[in-house]
Amino acid sequence: MAAVSFNPWHKFKALLDARRFRRLTHEVTARVAERRIVQQSYIICATPRSGSTLLCEALTRTNRAGFPTEWMVEGSVAALTAYFPGDMPQFGTKEYLPRIAEHTATANGIFGLKAMWTEFSQLIESDRWGDQILGANFRGSSYFPNLSYIYIHRRDVLRSAISKFLAEQTGIWNTTLKNAHDSNTIGRRNDIIAKLADPHSRAMVFDRIEQIIADTRSSENSWQQFFDQNGISPCVVEYESMTQDMETTIRNVLAFLHQPQTNLPDYRTSHLQKLSDELNKHIITAWNSR
Repeated sequence: MAAVSFNPWHKFKALLDARRFRRLTHEVTARVAERRIVQQSYIICATPRSGSTLLCEALTRTNRAGFPTEWMVEGSVAALTAYFPGDMPQFGTKEYLPRIAEHTATANGIFGLKAMWTEFSQLIESDRWGDQILGANFRGSSYFPNLSYIYIHRRDVLRSAISKFLAEQTGIWNTTLKNAHDSNTIGRRNDIIAKLADPHSRAMVFDRIEQIIADTRSSENSWQQFFDQNGISPCVVEYESMTQDMETTIRNVLAFLHQPQTNLPDYRTSHLQKLSDELNKHIITAWNSR
């Protein structure tokens, strides 16, 4: 039987198809058409399946923390292209990120960017995006002035690994997708259940989950090493605490960014819904019974 496969373009397609992305795109189209001077910037330093998309949405809803998303993932800007004045700079060129920053900053001049370690390392290990885009000692440049860092992670790495495994297999990265409950998705979930019932296939599922755990640990270590080596004290967000009290989390982040913490949206509702369900529990039970 073939090994458990992962199509990396599933996430790309999910990003473009998500109702969440289209909804937020609609909210920022007016500001995208306006070029602003970036006065402050921050990077959300993410680990896989840590709630970073939820954090980005919550910060965007404040209308005072930019429009953070994975601008370094080709395709993230596709839904906004039509609203940019003039031609969009080519992805990956030195003009790309500064232009994105100018047109997605909020009225207070704040720009936000989300990056996994693999994306962020491109900024510090190559000249693909332009020399010294992060500035001396990674504290900011003319592109990213007054740069600060927000580190988001998840304490329960096993649950985050299972979440990523299921997203890889189903192509569903959040429940705002139109096909979250269609027949194809249900069929893929049934395939996973069948694999868990077969010893050989179950072993391959566990191998993939173990690899995801290792990759996540590597990402966490890389971020921590970067912070330690450069004397950076990020604002730390934990998935478990954030999902219990989103408003407090956003207040803490805004305080870190020296922004007002009043008149916040109602975070008791969100267009993003929790994906974890009985299938996640089933995999955890099977994992613990190995």
